Amino acid sequence: MQIESFFQNAKADTIATLVPQFYREDFQFRDPLVALQGRDELIAYYQKLFEGADDVRFVFGEHLQDGDSHMLAWTMTVEAPHLNQGKPFPVDGVSHVKYADGMVYYHRDYFDLSAMFYEKIPVVGGLVGWLKRRAGEALHA
Repeated sequence: MQIESFFQNAKADTIATLVPQFYREDFQFRDPLVALQGRDELIAYYQKLFEGADDVRFVFGEHLQDGDSHMLAWTMTVEAPHLNQGKPFPVDGVSHVKYADGMVYYHRDYFDLSAMFYEKIPVVGGLVGWLKRRAGEALHA
């Protein structure tokens, strides 16, 4: 199963069946929020994501492959009552996935955590935006 197919089919009620078809028991997962080891931890993490949202959709972009190592760009759009006032909230990211014998043993997601959470908090969001602009100006000076 390819990563695109996995996430197109992943929902709260399918994740417990999909994870064992895609991930080895001893795999490692990491993103800006968590570091997980093993299927049970990942199933609980994804179930919480899907159960807390009205809708989670993925659109996939460029997919680079070198042997069993894959890099895949994506946009995840989440609709949840507690996030962005219930409006669709897109998050751009990249996944690095490594396979052995057709199963994933390593999965790391990269995305901008500040854009996902901190920039949406009053006062804190303004400060984060200001810091990003200042850093960008400093790099281009």
